[in-house]
Amino acid sequence: MPTALAEQEPTEPPEGPPQAAPLAPPRHTRRWLAQLPLTLVCLLLGALGAALWRIDGGRVGQDGLEGQSKQPNRAEILAQQLADSDAKLEEMRREIEQLRQSLKQYETAAAKDQSLAKEMHGALQQARIAAGLTAVEGPGIVVTLEDAALRAGAGEDQSPYVIHDVDLLQIVNELRAAGAEAIALNGQRLTATSELRCSGGVVRVNGISLVPPFDVRAIGSAKALAGALNLPGGVMEILRKFEIAVNVTLKSKVELPAADVAQSFRYLRVADVKPDQ
Repeated sequence: MPTALAEQEPTEPPEGPPQAAPLAPPRHTRRWLAQLPLTLVCLLLGALGAALWRIDGGRVGQDGLEGQSKQPNRAEILAQQLADSDAKLEEMRREIEQLRQSLKQYETAAAKDQSLAKEMHGALQQARIAAGLTAVEGPGIVVTLEDAALRAGAGEDQSPYVIHDVDLLQIVNELRAAGAEAIALNGQRLTATSELRCSGGVVRVNGISLVPPFDVRAIGSAKALAGALNLPGGVMEILRKFEIAVNVTLKSKVELPAADVAQSFRYLRVADVKPDQ
């Protein structure tokens, strides 16, 4: 073994044309190579997601078909609606029949009470006529009276030549006795509570002051009423002696108004009469 390393001689380059140094890859190639791992990862994730979607989509589709198979079809829905409508229609028919039966019962009850109601209405109407609360008409007479045109001489009494309340009262009484059913004096209907009296130079009836000429109208038998007034020695004969103008006219239709005010009662009460009395 030699004691010292011989000094190596420099190696001479081989003969031939000189070799070029290896070239570095372009810049864009280096960028693409750097992004290659990320691209591969994205591709793998996309493939995995597509596989999962196919699996889940198949399940969802199957579940949807099963759900649709459980839901009723249109024909079943329409059949159910028709059944419900028939049930409601039958219920309405029963209600209508019940209403018809109730109406028949009401009509029967009304028919039973109709005669009683008619009788009560007639009685009420008669009471209103008797009280003078209803305008009436019928055959009768019209009596007109006016003070005498003759004037008393000096120192003589003029009262026999004018119409007084007693004269009118005598005429009314004769008419009622002859069957007069209604009487009016100068448009004032005479009722059971009507007053007829002198007050100064006027005659008051129903609180109304009346002056001549007087117009007395009565409904009843015209001949009977006129005959009662024209009796010999009667009221008409006496009035004519004092030249008081009196005229009696028979009418086929006499109209009388209703009383202006109905009588109010402060003390009168309906008597409590027992059935056995």
